[in-house]
Amino acid sequence: SLAAATTVLFVDIGAFSAEAPAERPPDFYSTSSSISRGSFRSVLRPAIDVSLSSRAAGIVEFIRVAEGSPVTANQTIISLDSNQEKAELAQAEAALRGAKADMDRAAAELQRANALGGIYSEKQQLEAKAQAEITRSRYEQAAAALDLAKVRLSNRDIITLNNGIFLKTNKLVGEAVDRYET
Repeated sequence: SLAAATTVLFVDIGAFSAEAPAERPPDFYSTSSSISRGSFRSVLRPAIDVSLSSRAAGIVEFIRVAEGSPVTANQTIISLDSNQEKAELAQAEAALRGAKADMDRAAAELQRANALGGIYSEKQQLEAKAQAEITRSRYEQAAAALDLAKVRLSNRDIITLNNGIFLKTNKLVGEAVDRYET
């Protein structure tokens, strides 16, 4: 997921101190420093200034990071309302459980038909095999629907892709965000 109408500035947080960081992180920033008359001055120049956008339209439900706060990669910045997606996820989970039960029942019936071949006609054995294939296909469809519901729910959380400083958001709680709005 990407963030809805936000800006993230990637800088070295260690640059705020007079001591250099022990290990330099990837070059997401650049600094220039000078020492004059016993004072230390540091100017931060971002190498990356990112405007993020949302993969889904919705209403801002939570802003989880205060402006000016450091953020880490994959940290949720903004959450959009997700009641519908949570309900779709629960529905997909229930459909998967039902499809699994049907698939198990059909597999057991097929196993019984194969074990008792003399009692079952060839037509009954073929029907049991077809029913097992149909229920396996429905189970796979339900599993795919569950994966899709999880993706839709994850698109409601807007995350940052790198470490940095969260500068500002252009949206407030309760405001609408359009898909891919920057």
